[in-house]
Amino acid sequence: MASSVHRITWSGSSKAETFAAPSGTTIIFNKEGDDCDTYVGGDPYSSTAYVIPSHDGVLTFSSSNCDVELKVNVTSTNYTQSENYYKESLSLWPSNCGALGYLSELYASQSLFLKASETMSTLCTTCGKDSESGVYAKEMFVEAGENLPEECVKIWGVDWTFPEGGETFLEGFDGVVVGEILKFDWSGGHDVYLMESVQKAAECDFEGAVDLGSVSGAKYRVDAEDDGSRLAFACGVGQHCENGQRIVVGVGDYGGGDLSGDVFVGGVGGVEEGGGEEEEEEEEEDEDEEEAEPVYNMLGSGEGSTLVSPVRILISMLALGLMAVGL
Repeated sequence: MASSVHRITWSGSSKAETFAAPSGTTIIFNKEGDDCDTYVGGDPYSSTAYVIPSHDGVLTFSSSNCDVELKVNVTSTNYTQSENYYKESLSLWPSNCGALGYLSELYASQSLFLKASETMSTLCTTCGKDSESGVYAKEMFVEAGENLPEECVKIWGVDWTFPEGGETFLEGFDGVVVGEILKFDWSGGHDVYLMESVQKAAECDFEGAVDLGSVSGAKYRVDAEDDGSRLAFACGVGQHCENGQRIVVGVGDYGGGDLSGDVFVGGVGGVEEGGGEEEEEEEEEDEDEEEAEPVYNMLGSGEGSTLVSPVRILISMLALGLMAVGL
């Protein structure tokens, strides 16, 4: 069903009766030989057809060279009529990106996000995720805190395996924004958890972690609470976490912190953040002990024992041997 159309005689001296019409109504001015110009709300309008936009109150049409006038009391949008109009357009041209976008906006403006999501899914599949026809509908989803269909957002693929070269974490990445999806793919026996913090991921502490699934293809959609933070994920199977199956992801403006995770790792291959000076001193002492010349106690371990080097021991043994021969 097409939008409503009103044909108005626009000539001579006529005062059309005021009528009510919703936004989207088309008014056609039949001039019947008289060259009457048209003004809408005081502004000149050159076309003979006018589609009423979203407007509150009375819309006045007039002419500067003819004694004609029309007043239209614009009512609220006729959603059913508009929906039928867009659906009719799509029945004739299913890949009409504009109609898909407008229909999505129509549903979203009424908070009918299930219908809007279905239409947006078709729009993004047919016209692309970055289609300009879906811009305003996407904004409505974001403002309402609703999730866009997966076909309309970027999906980040994560190769969920073990790191190479003895690394303690998989290589992290950033650039992820709210609403986008992280998808974990693997082969073999794994699972994936959203950890409470990067520190807990480094410690493989799964207390408070959220189980995202044990089947390859597990997904996590980044929400508004994640914006400006670092998300950590880990595998909870066996010793997989300790063997490096974990990753850190930066969301939005997260401050540019470390994404390798190594800075948090203590006993699993890295240095714990803010390592103490005592550990460094102990290491230096160990090195000094290794470099010191080994000594031996020849006369026992009690007080007053004499410590001599291996060379002096050898000389002493030779001396004792000569003394024995002499005897």
